[in-house]
Amino acid sequence: MILGSQKAQAFVVGVLLSAYLFTTFRARSLESLSERIAYDNVKNNLPQSLKNGSKDNLNVTRTSEKILFAKSASRFVEVFFGCLFDQNCHVLYHHVQKTGGTFLASTFYPILNQQPYQSHEWCCTDVFIQSFHTNFTEYCDKRLGVYEVMGSQFEEVVETCHAYYNNQTKSHRAIALVTVREPVERIVSSIHQGCNKGYNQSSPEMQAICRQCSYHKSAVHWDGVVKSTNQVYAELNYELPIDWLVLDSLMIDRFLQLLEKRLPVPIQRGESNEEKKDICDFHVPSGMFKKLIPAKLAYQKVLMDADPDAMGWP
Repeated sequence: MILGSQKAQAFVVGVLLSAYLFTTFRARSLESLSERIAYDNVKNNLPQSLKNGSKDNLNVTRTSEKILFAKSASRFVEVFFGCLFDQNCHVLYHHVQKTGGTFLASTFYPILNQQPYQSHEWCCTDVFIQSFHTNFTEYCDKRLGVYEVMGSQFEEVVETCHAYYNNQTKSHRAIALVTVREPVERIVSSIHQGCNKGYNQSSPEMQAICRQCSYHKSAVHWDGVVKSTNQVYAELNYELPIDWLVLDSLMIDRFLQLLEKRLPVPIQRGESNEEKKDICDFHVPSGMFKKLIPAKLAYQKVLMDADPDAMGWP
């Protein structure tokens, strides 16, 4: 039988994978995986502080493992695959903009039989975090939670959900996933997104900046973009009470290839967010490049887990 669309193929693959994962989970003990992962126990009921969005009284022990795909691909895939097996395991995904998040999330929605998020459900930063704290149980209950927020806000999400899972009658747990991207590539991709795909939705002032498509002609604006980019990367050096997986966007396809080797059917690839350059094909001059050095150092620190003192980094 020939399927008429990618959506239909994705649906069938999702059903097959879900059935496979469920039956395999029932037949297989996960004790060995559980022994390798330490999870905190919250002794009391969910703190009132979580209900109003504060973390002040949250008492968690930070015993987690940071797993870099670039350093330990097999371990990375093992932990992620173990979460797919476990019906009570949740993936909390930190969707850093322009790092392949749309593609990755849309790849895993059908596998988990989960309806895709609407944009207002996961985006963005301060607006989203208020919505999250208003109804955190709905977000934490999702098998795949996608959060397009700053790093400090993602810490709030993880700690809130972690405490919530530990207060359930069933043994819920979670892993965190973050995708990262080389900062210069990311900022260029972001500019192309806003100035080309988002041109018609932009203000007249922003449209004029996009038509100029020049750092030197609009330095004040682009320096603001550089500043926010540096802040995004600075906040990626967070601490989490659960295992967290770090994946560079260049390695997403390799990750899916290795994951497919453990599954009975191929993974239907998700929606890709292709770049356009019809209005602005932006080039980063040396002056702008130098101002992005804090982001580049933070990126290297997160991806390679280097010792800041040994490297002489700030």
